[in-house]
Amino acid sequence: VKPADWVFEALDMCVANGLPIAVVSDYPPRDKMEKMGFMKYPWTLVLNCEDIGLLKPDPAGLNLAMEKMGTKPPETLHIGDSLGYDVQGAKNAGMMSAWFKWWWKRPRPGIVPDYTVVGFNQFMEILEKEFGLKRI
Repeated sequence: VKPADWVFEALDMCVANGLPIAVVSDYPPRDKMEKMGFMKYPWTLVLNCEDIGLLKPDPAGLNLAMEKMGTKPPETLHIGDSLGYDVQGAKNAGMMSAWFKWWWKRPRPGIVPDYTVVGFNQFMEILEKEFGLKRI
Protein backbone atom coordinates (compact mmCIF):
# COMPACT_ATOMS: atom_id res chain seq x y z
CA VAL A 1 0.00 0.00 0.00
CA LYS A 2 1.28 3.45 -0.84
CA PRO A 3 -0.29 6.88 -0.54
CA ALA A 4 -1.54 8.88 -3.49
CA ASP A 5 1.32 10.78 -5.12
CA TRP A 6 0.14 14.18 -3.89
CA VAL A 7 -0.46 13.41 -0.20
CA PHE A 8 3.00 14.45 1.04
CA GLU A 9 2.84 17.75 -0.84
CA ALA A 10 -0.59 18.44 0.65
CA LEU A 11 0.66 17.66 4.18
CA ASP A 12 3.73 19.85 3.64
CA MET A 13 1.44 22.72 2.68
CA CYS A 14 -0.85 22.19 5.67
CA VAL A 15 2.11 22.21 8.07
CA ALA A 16 3.73 25.23 6.38
CA ASN A 17 0.45 27.12 6.82
CA GLY A 18 0.16 26.20 10.48
CA LEU A 19 -2.87 23.92 10.16
CA PRO A 20 -3.07 21.24 12.85
CA ILE A 21 -3.20 17.69 11.50
CA ALA A 22 -4.39 14.43 13.05
CA VAL A 23 -4.97 10.83 12.08
CA VAL A 24 -8.12 9.05 13.23
CA SER A 25 -8.09 5.43 12.06
CA ASP A 26 -10.22 2.39 12.79
CA TYR A 27 -7.06 0.28 12.56
CA PRO A 28 -3.65 0.65 14.26
CA PRO A 29 -2.03 3.33 12.05
CA ARG A 30 1.47 3.87 13.45
CA ASP A 31 3.36 1.00 11.77
CA LYS A 32 1.85 1.74 8.38
CA MET A 33 2.51 5.47 8.81
CA GLU A 34 6.13 4.79 9.72
CA LYS A 35 6.68 2.52 6.69
CA MET A 36 5.11 5.07 4.34
CA GLY A 37 7.04 8.06 5.72
CA PHE A 38 4.22 9.88 7.50
CA MET A 39 5.72 9.99 10.99
CA LYS A 40 7.95 12.92 10.01
CA TYR A 41 4.95 15.24 10.36
CA PRO A 42 3.95 17.06 13.58
CA TRP A 43 0.72 15.17 14.19
CA THR A 44 -1.42 16.62 16.97
CA LEU A 45 -2.92 13.16 17.45
CA VAL A 46 -2.52 9.71 15.91
CA LEU A 47 -5.50 7.70 17.13
CA ASN A 48 -6.45 4.09 16.71
CA CYS A 49 -10.19 4.16 17.42
CA GLU A 50 -9.97 0.60 18.73
CA ASP A 51 -8.15 2.12 21.73
CA ILE A 52 -11.24 4.09 22.73
CA GLY A 53 -13.63 1.27 21.83
CA LEU A 54 -15.66 3.29 19.31
CA LEU A 55 -15.01 3.00 15.58
CA LYS A 56 -16.17 5.43 12.91
CA PRO A 57 -18.86 6.37 12.05
CA ASP A 58 -19.18 6.99 15.78
CA PRO A 59 -17.88 10.57 16.20
CA ALA A 60 -15.89 9.94 19.41
CA GLY A 61 -12.47 9.65 17.74
CA LEU A 62 -13.05 12.68 15.54
CA ASN A 63 -14.31 14.67 18.53
CA LEU A 64 -11.13 13.76 20.42
CA ALA A 65 -9.02 14.92 17.47
CA MET A 66 -10.82 18.27 17.39
CA GLU A 67 -10.35 18.66 21.13
CA LYS A 68 -6.59 18.00 20.82
CA MET A 69 -6.27 20.30 17.77
CA GLY A 70 -8.29 23.05 19.40
CA THR A 71 -10.76 23.23 16.51
CA LYS A 72 -14.54 23.35 16.26
CA PRO A 73 -16.58 21.10 13.92
CA PRO A 74 -17.47 23.75 11.30
CA GLU A 75 -13.78 24.65 10.92
CA THR A 76 -12.49 21.08 10.72
CA LEU A 77 -12.16 18.91 7.61
CA HIS A 78 -11.96 15.12 7.72
CA ILE A 79 -10.77 13.39 4.56
CA GLY A 80 -11.08 9.65 4.10
CA ASP A 81 -11.79 7.04 1.46
CA SER A 82 -14.85 5.42 3.03
CA LEU A 83 -18.28 6.97 2.64
CA GLY A 84 -19.83 4.78 5.33
CA TYR A 85 -17.10 5.28 7.93
CA ASP A 86 -15.12 8.45 7.15
CA VAL A 87 -17.72 10.70 5.56
CA GLN A 88 -20.56 9.53 7.80
CA GLY A 89 -18.27 9.82 10.84
CA ALA A 90 -17.41 13.41 9.91
CA LYS A 91 -21.09 14.22 9.44
CA ASN A 92 -21.89 12.66 12.82
CA ALA A 93 -19.23 14.91 14.39
CA GLY A 94 -20.57 18.00 12.57
CA MET A 95 -17.34 18.37 10.57
CA MET A 96 -16.79 19.10 6.91
CA SER A 97 -16.15 15.91 4.96
CA ALA A 98 -14.02 15.16 1.92
CA TRP A 99 -14.26 11.77 0.23
CA PHE A 100 -11.00 10.62 -1.33
CA LYS A 101 -12.49 8.72 -4.26
CA TRP A 102 -10.35 5.97 -5.66
CA TRP A 103 -11.36 5.06 -9.23
CA TRP A 104 -13.18 1.89 -8.14
CA LYS A 105 -15.24 3.51 -5.39
CA ARG A 106 -18.93 4.16 -6.04
CA PRO A 107 -21.33 6.63 -4.37
CA ARG A 108 -23.74 5.33 -1.72
CA PRO A 109 -27.31 6.57 -1.50
CA GLY A 110 -27.90 8.86 1.46
CA ILE A 111 -24.22 9.61 2.20
CA VAL A 112 -23.11 12.79 0.47
CA PRO A 113 -19.70 14.32 1.25
CA ASP A 114 -19.17 18.07 1.28
CA TYR A 115 -16.34 17.49 -1.20
CA THR A 116 -15.13 14.67 -3.44
CA VAL A 117 -11.39 14.59 -4.07
CA VAL A 118 -9.56 12.70 -6.81
CA GLY A 119 -6.34 14.72 -6.98
CA PHE A 120 -3.99 17.31 -5.55
CA ASN A 121 -5.41 20.44 -7.20
CA GLN A 122 -8.91 19.62 -6.04
CA PHE A 123 -7.74 19.11 -2.47
CA MET A 124 -5.69 22.33 -2.52
CA GLU A 125 -8.73 24.27 -3.76
CA ILE A 126 -10.69 23.00 -0.76
CA LEU A 127 -7.92 24.03 1.64
CA GLU A 128 -7.62 27.44 -0.02
CA LYS A 129 -11.37 28.02 0.15
CA GLU A 130 -12.06 26.70 3.64
CA PHE A 131 -8.84 27.58 5.48
CA GLY A 132 -7.14 30.31 3.43
CA LEU A 133 -4.20 28.01 2.78
CA LYS A 134 -1.44 29.44 0.59
CA ARG A 135 0.43 27.16 -1.77
CA ILE A 136 4.16 26.96 -1.07
